[in-house]
Amino acid sequence: MTVGVVALPVPPEIRALADELAPGRWPTADVATLYESAARCRRLATRLAAVVAELDAAHRRGSGGSGQFREGLDAGYRDIVASSDSALARTAERLQSAADSLERYAAATVTTHNDMTVIASVADRERLRGDLMASLGDDSARVVAAGAGRMALTAAGDDYTDQATDAGRHGGDHPPAATSGMMPFSALGPIAAGAGVLAGSHAAAAGAESSEMSVTDAEWLQRRAAALQSALPASVTGSVRMAVGVGRGPDGARTLVVGTDECYPYERDGVGIGAAETLVGDGQAAELAIVDHMARHGIRCQAIAAATPMDAATVASLADTDTQLFAPDAHGSDDVGSDFADDSQLDQP
Repeated sequence: MTVGVVALPVPPEIRALADELAPGRWPTADVATLYESAARCRRLATRLAAVVAELDAAHRRGSGGSGQFREGLDAGYRDIVASSDSALARTAERLQSAADSLERYAAATVTTHNDMTVIASVADRERLRGDLMASLGDDSARVVAAGAGRMALTAAGDDYTDQATDAGRHGGDHPPAATSGMMPFSALGPIAAGAGVLAGSHAAAAGAESSEMSVTDAEWLQRRAAALQSALPASVTGSVRMAVGVGRGPDGARTLVVGTDECYPYERDGVGIGAAETLVGDGQAAELAIVDHMARHGIRCQAIAAATPMDAATVASLADTDTQLFAPDAHGSDDVGSDFADDSQLDQP
């Protein structure tokens, strides 16, 4: 039995909170049964292959003779065994395809289970913070925490529905959208003004690329990083870092990715992630989360900006890449120089 990602344990109170905020969204498919069913399909396909081999050998042993009976045997052999379009071959192929679909569905179930576990855990933490703020006279934090958790869990459930649908399509011809797993968080906030300045700029020709950024775009990237960092709630200002990166995909399109150093890409209250931006975070430095995300999606990272100093280890990790880094040092100066080549494809009027 093939087993991929392992499901995280869920405390009863976390599951109860998830059901309260987003009823009916929690994935309930029996993952063990799905994997076992997939294994059975593969075993049946293997047995069919063995039957095909036996029939083929028998036909070859009795290849002599002629007449209507022999012609009938040959016709039956062609229809049942001889080609990849024969009945047994098609059945074996469909069994393998069914096994693939079952395994994709199981994997989507476990992934969504884990995503919702983390989302609900973060929502529970924010709920507790809201209770504390309410005891001090500010009841608004409770409403914000509940609303954000509800939206994130609902979006994760919708994403799971899409992935389950994709899992049932033959051969995986329609993979999930590139934003799967991140949409629950990027859907929470308002659209940031001007967020599409870079991401909305596409190469005029498919092969047009530039490894450098214009001064205008470098300055905009830094302003965006500063806006993201300053929008963080005061309660986490000193403990959460954010960064923003721009990259170019294989089709020449510009992509904006916002990174956080939190263990999951949770969109904090007041931080507006734009419609053209993707929010990522996996517990490592925000800059590294951005680079890893782009690498997984075939995007070449061109530049990353942060409004707070980058850790020396992070800078060292990115030293061998072509990524331009913009961040203040310990004394407040930044890394922007005067040697950036002008890229007319990026400059905006």
